Amino acid sequence: MASAGVCALLGEFGDALAIVAILAINALLGALQEQKAEGALNSLGKLSAPTAKVRRMGKVERIPAIELVPGDIVLLEQGDGVPADLRLLEAHGLEIEESALTGEPYPVVKNSSQLADCIPLLDCENLAFMGTNVTRGRAVGVVIATGMSTEIGKIAGMLDSQENGPTPLQNRMADVGNVILKYCLVVSGLVVLAGILRGGSLFKMFLTGVSLAVAAIPEGLPAVVTIALASGVRRMAKENAVVRHLPAVETLGSATMICTDKTGTLTQNRQQVQAVFTGGSWWQAHKVGQPLRQLEDNKDSQDLISLLSAGILCNDANLKWSGKKPGKGNQPNWLIEGDPTEGALLLAGLREDINYKEIRKEWKRVREIPFDAERLRMTVVCQREEKGTVAFVKGAPEVVIKLCTKVQKNGRNIRMNANLRKEYLDANENMTGEAMRVLAIAYRPLDESKETDPEKSLVLLGLVGMVDPPRPEVKGAIATCHRAGIKVVMITGDHPHTALAIAKKVGITEKDMVITGQDIDSFSDLELAAVLKEVRVFARVLPGHKLRLVKAFKNRGEVLAMVGDGINDAPAVKESNIGVAMGQAGTDVTKQAADIVLMDDNFATLVSAVEQGRGIYSNIKRSVRYLLSTNVGLVLLVFLSVVLGMPMPLIPIQLLFLNVLGDGLPALA
Repeated sequence: MASAGVCALLGEFGDALAIVAILAINALLGALQEQKAEGALNSLGKLSAPTAKVRRMGKVERIPAIELVPGDIVLLEQGDGVPADLRLLEAHGLEIEESALTGEPYPVVKNSSQLADCIPLLDCENLAFMGTNVTRGRAVGVVIATGMSTEIGKIAGMLDSQENGPTPLQNRMADVGNVILKYCLVVSGLVVLAGILRGGSLFKMFLTGVSLAVAAIPEGLPAVVTIALASGVRRMAKENAVVRHLPAVETLGSATMICTDKTGTLTQNRQQVQAVFTGGSWWQAHKVGQPLRQLEDNKDSQDLISLLSAGILCNDANLKWSGKKPGKGNQPNWLIEGDPTEGALLLAGLREDINYKEIRKEWKRVREIPFDAERLRMTVVCQREEKGTVAFVKGAPEVVIKLCTKVQKNGRNIRMNANLRKEYLDANENMTGEAMRVLAIAYRPLDESKETDPEKSLVLLGLVGMVDPPRPEVKGAIATCHRAGIKVVMITGDHPHTALAIAKKVGITEKDMVITGQDIDSFSDLELAAVLKEVRVFARVLPGHKLRLVKAFKNRGEVLAMVGDGINDAPAVKESNIGVAMGQAGTDVTKQAADIVLMDDNFATLVSAVEQGRGIYSNIKRSVRYLLSTNVGLVLLVFLSVVLGMPMPLIPIQLLFLNVLGDGLPALA
């Protein structure tokens, strides 16, 4: 711009117009690539429940959720969205799915009891949070926070306060520009001074200095960078990675660390029955979607069928055919309606050719004692014409095993003793050590003529262990990251044992080190920075913890890619150098905050995108070297001509023409 102004003052309007035209084109390209719509906060607004059932002045009425105020009494039922943050006054079999806040799909059991200590807040069983959904039961609660004061509102506040800084590429280009400008001014000044000392006129030498400045600056550089990035965007789109902001392409190639969520990114986000211990024998599914196979040679599956049948009857979930054709080698795509843990039992039954609808038709449910946090079990009483009345129980192993007096083995009931009890408790320890969610299943025949407790003197059928299995391609992708010098960190809201087990399985870490959200709260910034050198697994973290971790890693000099899907991930995704969102499971909030969206929700796709980014950065670096080397040639040409007293070989407009044609086009090629 300075050169154009000087040319105009000196009457060289052709040169001035040419320089301004080039600058205008580059500015337009820059404006187009930087333009973006920040829809994250708008998407958050859509999550608010449109109405809420409240009790006011002794009457129950439905009002718009935005009219709620602290102190309102809200009534919740199965299927309702929670319209504000609530302190529960009554809770009857209440379960709430909090994946929007925690990223974990498992329903959380809630109650109305008074808690002396519940830090972090999401561990408070007597609170319900705005933006979550009731999956089971009913409740009454008092509004304690609305709008921006809610937990989800605090996330909106974090998003609003984040500012996108320049990318590594933009920083490097600014550095290159500053260096070029300084050298141009120095060399131009020397040329003008040398020309005047050799007797040249001040006006002529000033015009020569301007010509040299024009020659030295690579005007085609912004266009080269933009087109290189745009070509990378097209290639990455073919790899299922959609780029929302152009500079993100190169930033991804510069990444030194990838922070990723666990559920749905590294794992498949669906529960699967992985192991069963029944009748003293182990059954396992060796691959996702495969039937259970016994580890011993005994082929008798009577105990397994009895256990799965009981699990189907003591169950409120249903399966729905998704309408999609299964991929090669995969099981049909069933959607689970209800609790994912109960849905996994139905799918396990299907794989053993047990039709859950037929069994439920034969066994009519007459009574139910729902699951709650104190009892840690669910019981149903069913009747069948030939078999009479039977109670079926499922729940936490340490609770159900205590209620059992017998064990079924090879179809026969034998008395429970200390050895058998220890055998099943050891089996439970083995499964929980493998990061499985374990359920014990039992039954008891009831005498209709007597009033008997359906949860006493039970017959233990066995234990069921479930996992959210890792994606098969993730382990290889993480190994590729490590070979490429990229560190991988897991940041999840799940339990520390589960997080560590999955991290070891996919190759993120071999150490037994895991840090929780509570630990992060207790650390000073210096202590946290020291911990980050060693730890690769962070569990039970809240949105604020994720944001603090991202900032701490950036302060250590890491170029960070943050992968997320839930609302809880959005602030950290926006704060990171490169935000990555899931295209299928991701919320609109997170997608709007992200730079790149993975359309197949696959961690391996991100690794492929990093590879593309590195290639693009390498191409840009070559182009910059080419442009600078050709411009040095022009500078030497003009400089030596002046020093040797020779006439100017090129006028400014010719230098500019050479820059665009001789530099720009070959650099693009």
